[in-house]
Amino acid sequence: RILGIDDNGSDFPFLTSAGGGGDEEVLSSALDAFCSLREDIRAAARAKEEAEWFRSKVQTVRTAVLKELHEAARSRSSLLPQVLSAFDQWVESVAQAASAGSSAADYLELCDQVRDDVLPGIGVRLEDRPDGFLWKLDDPEVLARERQQKLVQAAEAQKKKVENKLEKVRKELEKWSVCSVAAGEMFKPLADKYSKFDDQGIPTHTAAGEELSKKQRQGVEKDFKKREADHAKFLEQGGESFLAGKKAEIAQLEEQLRSLST
Repeated sequence: RILGIDDNGSDFPFLTSAGGGGDEEVLSSALDAFCSLREDIRAAARAKEEAEWFRSKVQTVRTAVLKELHEAARSRSSLLPQVLSAFDQWVESVAQAASAGSSAADYLELCDQVRDDVLPGIGVRLEDRPDGFLWKLDDPEVLARERQQKLVQAAEAQKKKVENKLEKVRKELEKWSVCSVAAGEMFKPLADKYSKFDDQGIPTHTAAGEELSKKQRQGVEKDFKKREADHAKFLEQGGESFLAGKKAEIAQLEEQLRSLST
């Protein structure tokens, strides 16, 4: 069933028949009302409605919807009691969120929880659609397996995301660590290549003591100028404190990766 479409101007048009049928009909009405309320809460959260809107909404649901559904429930042998209990508890969660002045993200998280955790646990599959929502009854064990698979896939995706980020930051650290060495110091550790340097630190003689050729001199001067520019950018980034930040970020990502791997 695709529901959530108000075709007679009422907030909960499907309640008009709730009192006249049996448990199955009331169950259908209860799920319609439950999912419709969730849809309204999601829309209100995205619209950043004030807390008073949420308080008023749940009060209306309690007095005009849940009361009628409970009165219409004729037996306790079906799924209906579980649905009504979950409905009651979720309405209370929304009311508490409103009282606490919760953010839009908090309401959306409540909406996700009821779709992903609460309803599947009692055998109800709820899917969000562009034009509303779709609910249907299903085997709780099947829904639990599907949920577990999604959690595993999400964890793997998150792990991959962290791995990619870690690799990126490590490369950045490597790059900026090289740039942290000033141009005048970059050639001096290369004793296997150069033996003498001018006042700027640019090599003038090879390790064998031979003067650099014109071409060799042009090459080291080009590298020197590039390092001057790169070192200036490094200082603009914050210098050593910038490197420390990169190292801290790597440590954080490594810890996050360890937690995702356990």
